[in-house]
Amino acid sequence: MHHKKNTCFSLCLKYILSAFQCILYFTPIFSQYNFKIYTAEDGLPQSQVSVLYQDSRGNLWTGTYGGGASKYDGKSFTHFTTKNGLKSNVVRAILEDSKGNLWFGTESGGACKYDGYDFTCFTEENGMSDNDVYAIAEDRNGNIWFGTVGGGITVYTGNNLIQVDTALGLISNNIQSILYDSNGNLWFGTEGGASFLSSDEIEKITSEGVRWVSSESPSDQSNDTTVLHTIDWRHFVAQNVILDSIHAENTIAALSHDVVYSIIEDRNSNILFGTMGGGISILKMRGISGLKDELSSDAWQYINIENGLCDNDITALYEDKTGNIWAGTYGSGICKIIGGLRVAMLKFDHLDENDGLSNSIIRAIIEDRSGNLWIGTDGGGLIKYLGETFTHYTTNRGLASNIILSVIKDQQGNLWFGALEGGGLSKLSQNGNFTNFSTRDVLESDMVIALAEDQAGRIWAGTNNGVCIYESEKLAHFNAIDELNESVILTIDEDKKGNLWFGTDGGGIVYFHPDSIDFSNQNSMANALATQTVTVADGLLGNTIWVTLEDRQGNIWIGTQGGGVSKLIPLDNDSIPYQIENITEENGLSNNFILNILEDPFGNIWFGTYGGGISVLIDENAITYSASSTTNISQLRKTQSQFSSRDQQEDSTYQWIYLNSSNNLSDDGIVSMAFDAVGNMWVGTNKGVNKISNIERGLQNPDLFRIQQYGKLEGFAGIECNQKAICQDNKGNIWFGTAHFVTKYNPWADKLNTIEPQTRIIDARLFFEKTDWKQFADTINPWTLLPANLEIPYNKNHLTFDFIGVSLKIPEKVRYQYMLEGLDDDWSPPVKETFATYPGIPPGNYTFKVKACNNDGIWNENPATFSFTITPPFWRTWWFYTLCAIAVMLGIYSFVMIRIRNLQRAKRILEEQVKLRTKQLRKEKVLVEKQKTELEVAYNKLKELENFKRSMIGMIVHDLKNPLNSILSFSQYDPAKNILQNIYRAGRQMLNLVMNILDVQKFEDTEVKLNIEEHAVAAIAGNAVQQVTHLAEQKSISIVQEINPKTSANLDEETIVRVVVNLLTNAIKYTPSSGKITVRTVISNEEKETVRIAISDTGVGIPEDKLDTVFDQFTQITAKDSGQVASTGIGLTFCKMAVEAHGGKIGVNSKVGEGTTFYFTLPKGEEIPEKETETDVPAKKTEAINSQEAESTLIFSDEDKKALEPIIGQFNSITVYHTTENMEILSQINANNMSTANHWIEEMQTAVYNCNENKYIELLEILNKATNQ
Repeated sequence: MHHKKNTCFSLCLKYILSAFQCILYFTPIFSQYNFKIYTAEDGLPQSQVSVLYQDSRGNLWTGTYGGGASKYDGKSFTHFTTKNGLKSNVVRAILEDSKGNLWFGTESGGACKYDGYDFTCFTEENGMSDNDVYAIAEDRNGNIWFGTVGGGITVYTGNNLIQVDTALGLISNNIQSILYDSNGNLWFGTEGGASFLSSDEIEKITSEGVRWVSSESPSDQSNDTTVLHTIDWRHFVAQNVILDSIHAENTIAALSHDVVYSIIEDRNSNILFGTMGGGISILKMRGISGLKDELSSDAWQYINIENGLCDNDITALYEDKTGNIWAGTYGSGICKIIGGLRVAMLKFDHLDENDGLSNSIIRAIIEDRSGNLWIGTDGGGLIKYLGETFTHYTTNRGLASNIILSVIKDQQGNLWFGALEGGGLSKLSQNGNFTNFSTRDVLESDMVIALAEDQAGRIWAGTNNGVCIYESEKLAHFNAIDELNESVILTIDEDKKGNLWFGTDGGGIVYFHPDSIDFSNQNSMANALATQTVTVADGLLGNTIWVTLEDRQGNIWIGTQGGGVSKLIPLDNDSIPYQIENITEENGLSNNFILNILEDPFGNIWFGTYGGGISVLIDENAITYSASSTTNISQLRKTQSQFSSRDQQEDSTYQWIYLNSSNNLSDDGIVSMAFDAVGNMWVGTNKGVNKISNIERGLQNPDLFRIQQYGKLEGFAGIECNQKAICQDNKGNIWFGTAHFVTKYNPWADKLNTIEPQTRIIDARLFFEKTDWKQFADTINPWTLLPANLEIPYNKNHLTFDFIGVSLKIPEKVRYQYMLEGLDDDWSPPVKETFATYPGIPPGNYTFKVKACNNDGIWNENPATFSFTITPPFWRTWWFYTLCAIAVMLGIYSFVMIRIRNLQRAKRILEEQVKLRTKQLRKEKVLVEKQKTELEVAYNKLKELENFKRSMIGMIVHDLKNPLNSILSFSQYDPAKNILQNIYRAGRQMLNLVMNILDVQKFEDTEVKLNIEEHAVAAIAGNAVQQVTHLAEQKSISIVQEINPKTSANLDEETIVRVVVNLLTNAIKYTPSSGKITVRTVISNEEKETVRIAISDTGVGIPEDKLDTVFDQFTQITAKDSGQVASTGIGLTFCKMAVEAHGGKIGVNSKVGEGTTFYFTLPKGEEIPEKETETDVPAKKTEAINSQEAESTLIFSDEDKKALEPIIGQFNSITVYHTTENMEILSQINANNMSTANHWIEEMQTAVYNCNENKYIELLEILNKATNQ
């Protein structure tokens, strides 16, 4: 048993701690109303609030005693003091005129007008009757009426100030209040009564003016005073005032007191006067038109302490939207006349410091657009009354404890509250009185956890130490059931059959029918037989039971602590009355800790879990759920479950909907749940309560659930609800047991806030800084400081817009959406921030829009807007585009015109070209015919070339035949030196011819690589002459050399020698016998960098028409007189290519019958010194030969000799001129890796290629000597 108690105490520990918090932070009160207090810590400039006013923009203005005026927009306070332009920081009156200007009546500072930008003040110096202005009103014509203390009334007509005081008939110069009623009349509350001006009199005063400065008759006035108009006043004074002769005619003594601090008009046009000392005097108006006889005493009603008013010193009066009259008192707080004067019997409610007011001296009362009541106190700051949606009851009202664990309503409509230990049981009767029960009254324990009423009207109280019964106005112990004695009872419920089900802490579930109990003999054994106990041993999921429920089908649902839900299905079996079916998290339950179970009207079961939110088990037989509609609000999940019982198991499928904190529930710990009379679900959590509405549609489509939170902002101050402590009374009120007090929710007072916020843009900042927009705009709105027709340059395009949506109901829940039209495509997501920043806005026209929603999600129909333009750079302006367009069009026009002119010119040209072309065609016809003739000639020439090709071989053979014949002829003679030289020369001639043919081909293929070196021209010429000497000797032709021995040229020796040989050979061929050939060099001044070599003959000459083709390939010149066979002409082609390869030029001059001169140029070299002239050449040549001989001395190794010995005998039968045989012999030698042998082979190949017989013989001798050693 002690273990069970400890478990329960641990569960309730948080409530014990909360009790200490309640003691520390909450003063015991009779009825705790919902107030929010604003002090200096919240931004209020000063705690003495003398006047309140809400302007057309929704801002709440406060006038303080020393702190100036303050504007509250729901987010912050903005202060206005003498530093901003007020003349005094004591503000007594505030009014907004029809033009939107705000007027402030100050003490000692006159009246100040604020136009949103500057203050303009009116004092005694410029026409005010007094500087203490306590009241301000505006008439229908826009005239401003100021009530002063000491100076009477001052009227501001817009141009003039008109003073009206007692001299003009006013009852008193100390004005405390002014009322401009619905009929256009003015009422003045003074310290000497009240004065009335009809609309007609008001018109006369403001239009005609008055000059009545004396109460004497007009005949007694001084000559300098003129009476323009006498005022027809009506005055009201206290009943005990003796009327003097002056005012007796137009005065009625009907007020309860003559000091009138406040005057209001109610919805029935009654005029209420709040007096200091006489309570409220009410004039029931019946269309007063200024006639004295209509102001009879029976038109008056009085409300004071005697008939229920809390105080007779009335400082403020106000009628709210529902018709209640609120009276602020000097020291007794607020008296509320419920329903106003409409009810036959007045009903009052009293609010003072015991109810939560911060101060009981009330200076001002006002109701804002959202229905909040604002109260200005004398030292307690500003108070917002949140209304009567939630009312809190504490021990001061009569509760046994502030921490309530259970709440029920009995059949008579009484409410029962079970409290935490030390509180016991409380009964709230319908008459509003509490009756408390404790252990002193036979209660088993002062900790009452569970309450229930049975069908017989008995109240069962489950405590942490057993059960008690309240019956017949008496409380008694219930000890008939041993299983319940000293047990911790967590829940008590009754089923349709009348059975009572007791959930215990650790003992499972105990149930029995009360009729089976003999209450007169509770110890009877028969009682035990009628009791059933179900525990874990029987199949339950846990023995700690927090809740039970019987559904419409008779099933008993049991919620356990941490085990899940067990469902007892009734059976027609006495021995096994129920089949147990268990549901846990594995089957889809969101959490296994179950504190609440409810069945909705559609048969669905709602489980409130502690940690998993709400799990709704869908009854498929009652509701068809669209599984396709899934949202973030809830989820639908199907799971498989095993139904367990003592003797059978079967499968089934569940459908679930889940609601939790992610779906807008205050918390996932659900401690209490109940349905109200209209079908809303109320859910209590540790962080406030929630109302779930639209349930029927939400079950079909979870998108349609609407979850509304209630916390401190909404007036639910208790916040932390307790397990199952929830109940609805007969009036529809919902009662919640919390950790601080009992809270009653009044659904009739919970009105939807349909008033949309007053949203406006209050500033635009440039690069996050406040900006003076005057330089960019035409005008500035004084109230928002926003520029009109704003145009800013493209480089000032970083804007921050500040905005506010004034909704004073719950300003903390105002949300905003904004967009920059022209840049954004859609509204932003809802945000709570009151600014929006747009960096880098491109040039263009824009409109910033912002809208706000209030605490109930009501959005502005029309957003606040601000339009502006970011001007583009000049290259993106319309005029620049226009100029560009004009320029483009002009360009296009110019292009078109130029094109037309060009086309016209082209047409003329074309016509001329056509004419010309016609002529050309005629010429081309002639040309074609000519070309035809030329083609025929070319064809014939091709035939000639074909014939020439056929004869070419013969000519080449002829050219080769002569040298070969010479070689054959000379070989028949015995060896002799001159014969060998001739043979050598003939071979060289033949080789030269062959080389000409090969080199021409190389030059054509650009394959020739020249070895350019500096050589003496005389040596080159001499070498060439030596090679053709035998040809010249055959024809007795003399060759003369006229060459300067100092002349040198840069050339390839072998190539140029062959050029000279070819030219000499050609000259010999075409020069008759005994002719002469001259070789000379010429250096001219015009060609200083070149050497010209000329070869002239005395031959037959070349015809002039052949000179242009003499160097072409295969061009042949007939030697008419020489008797020689025509040559191929290949040699001259070679000469031309070789000279041009040196960068020189070649040419020919010839006259038929006189001779021919061939010449060519070469790059000039350096001049040869004397010692190296031609006389020294033989010596130099000898030195070179000796050098070659020295270099040819080779030293052969044994391997070299071995490789070369086999071929020595093969050379004995051939000469150097047997080229093919020599090459075959040399190719047979295997001389790999033998450097000396390889060198000898290379030298031998060179000698054979060059037909160098001396070298050839020398190399053979070297080899013979080496092998013979």
